[in-house]
Amino acid sequence: MNNQRNRRRSNLCIRWLLSALVLLGVVGFVSTLAWTQVTSSSLTGLVTDPSGAVVPGAKVVLTDTNKGYDYPATADSVGRYVITNLPPSAYSLSAEAPGFKTYRRGGIVLDVGTSSSVDVRLEVGATAQAVDVTAAAPLLSTQDAVTGQEVDRTLINDLPLVGRAIFDLAFLAPGVIQAPGATFGPQNNGNNFVSNGGRNATAEVLIDGVAATTYEPNTGINTVLYTPSVDAVQEFKIMQNNYTAEEGFTGNTYVNMVLRSGTNQYHGSVYDFLRNDKLDAN
Repeated sequence: MNNQRNRRRSNLCIRWLLSALVLLGVVGFVSTLAWTQVTSSSLTGLVTDPSGAVVPGAKVVLTDTNKGYDYPATADSVGRYVITNLPPSAYSLSAEAPGFKTYRRGGIVLDVGTSSSVDVRLEVGATAQAVDVTAAAPLLSTQDAVTGQEVDRTLINDLPLVGRAIFDLAFLAPGVIQAPGATFGPQNNGNNFVSNGGRNATAEVLIDGVAATTYEPNTGINTVLYTPSVDAVQEFKIMQNNYTAEEGFTGNTYVNMVLRSGTNQYHGSVYDFLRNDKLDAN
């Protein structure tokens, strides 16, 4: 009798343990998807023929030109393709369908957390033939209404920084000014700025989708816990208004930062920086 009770208890414990593990796995998976949506980009568009009619079933492939990764998609019944969870990078796009020439377009740059659109116009011909688009209108983020400032690797690398404090580049965004009594440089808390008249030190900082701030109870202040090296940052975006559903828990500004990653080619850099107050303008 005791043995049966012990077996029942053991089976019950095992069931509870398995249920808890499954629940943790589901929560972790959903959380990963949520953070991925914050930092990653997406691309969508319509595939049409020369008459403007949609081309359902067209095969679309987006290729990361730095890493060589392919992101395939298929146009749906209304000719629209959607590719999500794209890391910020430079891409090339190709599309093909039976009875049409292969479409190719390069120079598609997706910034952190953007939703962009590129329409594809196929020309009648054999698939072995190709149409390369070398000149196109600048890519605009037309899928959301988020306002702010994108700071890319060129600005990060070329602009002077006092003490090489990466968050000082947030002042490039319109409406971002220095908080009263604050200073520039690494001794200043990274989010201690005023954005669009809001309270200072309330901006949220995300690094690769992970919150890098801690909330101080009863103060409303967010303190930045980690400041990456200037050389480690690929780009970041100051998001000020009209957030999408993925953002929240902030005063009125998001700093969405992505760190640099490798490519399919060996590369490196050597640098030397001179910072001397005798060279300052004033």
